[in-house]
Amino acid sequence: MHDQAEQLRLRMTGSRVVEPKARTIAIASGVEGEGKSTFVVNFGIKLIEQNHRVLIFDLDVGKGTIDRLLEVHPSRSLAHLFSEQKTIHDLIEQAPSSVSYLAGGTGVEVFSELDECKFQYFQSQFEELNRSYDYILFNMRSTVEENCSEFMTAAHEAIIVTTLSSTSIRSTYGLIKRLLTREKEFPISILLNRYALERESEDTSFRLQEVIHRHLKTQVQYLGAIPEDRAVIRSIIQKKPFTIQFPEAQASKAISNIVYNYINLSENKLHHQEFLFKLRRFISKGARR
Repeated sequence: MHDQAEQLRLRMTGSRVVEPKARTIAIASGVEGEGKSTFVVNFGIKLIEQNHRVLIFDLDVGKGTIDRLLEVHPSRSLAHLFSEQKTIHDLIEQAPSSVSYLAGGTGVEVFSELDECKFQYFQSQFEELNRSYDYILFNMRSTVEENCSEFMTAAHEAIIVTTLSSTSIRSTYGLIKRLLTREKEFPISILLNRYALERESEDTSFRLQEVIHRHLKTQVQYLGAIPEDRAVIRSIIQKKPFTIQFPEAQASKAISNIVYNYINLSENKLHHQEFLFKLRRFISKGARR
């Protein structure tokens, strides 16, 4: 008898089986210090708890937050895919939490430097990831620059992490505006991190969505909010994901709710154009610079 989960993943077109594709999510924040990387790790862990296969593709160069929390020590990065002709699976580290981790090396710049031959090789290797994972989470650098926002719109969608500070809200709006300038119907979700009062987080999210709708003529999805929680600080000090170290903490429960909201909302989203198709456009622009 076939595995039920596998049957759900397979889509039939006549007699031809269409292989599922990994959903690519670019996760960013407008400014540093918003808890983005910590969110990426714990979001990935909660997706795994829902029986999804997850790869974190770390493009936040030099921070080291994710590899510390995942207890991985990468000796190679994406750059070695081309310099040493490694396979993509040679570069992936397996964390104790079952999350897969791939170090991005120099970040999105490594993609803008690819020639046609290297892109073809990356394309063949990325197809391996499509077969191996359900979700690929791109951990983008904070204070997203122009080339990063171009890369982000190659993903199927983006999640923007913000806080209640006015600086963070303004930066989030600016980032969303840049993304929508590049792709008008690009799917974007937001979440609020480190709130003190629930009512305050609800009011802030409502106002931000309203401003985006009024000025940018689009809707963004609100995934939820994560409260200020000592468990998060303690887990960072202990170099452990808080959803594993403190599963009953309020922040852990909030991540569970966010994952629930995300999965329910994403069921109605189309994948639009393939990630590799849009990535080629990004690389072509880089070659012309």
